[in-house]
Amino acid sequence: MTMKIEKIEYDEKKNWFVYQVSSGEIFHLTYESYIKLALHKGHPISPETHDFMEAEDQRNLARFRGEAYALYQPRTAFEINQKLIREGIREDVRRDVLVWLEKRGLVDDARYAARYAQEKARTKSWSKRKIFAMLRQKGVSPDFIKPALDGLDNDLERENIERILDRKYRRRDLSDQKDFNRTYQALVRRGFPSGLVLEAMKVKAKKEDGDVE
Repeated sequence: MTMKIEKIEYDEKKNWFVYQVSSGEIFHLTYESYIKLALHKGHPISPETHDFMEAEDQRNLARFRGEAYALYQPRTAFEINQKLIREGIREDVRRDVLVWLEKRGLVDDARYAARYAQEKARTKSWSKRKIFAMLRQKGVSPDFIKPALDGLDNDLERENIERILDRKYRRRDLSDQKDFNRTYQALVRRGFPSGLVLEAMKVKAKKEDGDVE
């Protein structure tokens, strides 16, 4: 039985045409596709046209979902791709969506890495190593992460260690070897370089002993 167009509506909010066909399927097409196909109510649909409408529908829905996901908060290309996988979007369509989002400036892993590094280092007192690890988990290439970390102030690692010592471990007695070792290990586990950790802790211990003004 030949499929036919049963209904065509224009969705102003999403800026696409909604086609309902006799098989019960619903397709979402762009204005360009609407003009290209020139279909009207009652018009029969060939298998080739059906396949085109099906592919176009998935691409448009994927773009809409990808755009909404990217606009809600900054995302990496990997995160958006994973979201589309969960939505059941085909690989070729996912690639198309990511290219489309990149062209619109909604996906930019280099920009994301730079902002993420600044935010986490300055507001969360994260180490560079932790930032690197978390960005890798988000699928960001090391080629983008390295410049982002290089963009951090050189003294920020030391300042973050000092900040954590004052905020989280201020009650510990660094003149006590057990407390000193526990604190040292905790900071190294956070990803801070062991040399910087030792330097900052020794300075703090001397201050507590009154040797440094």
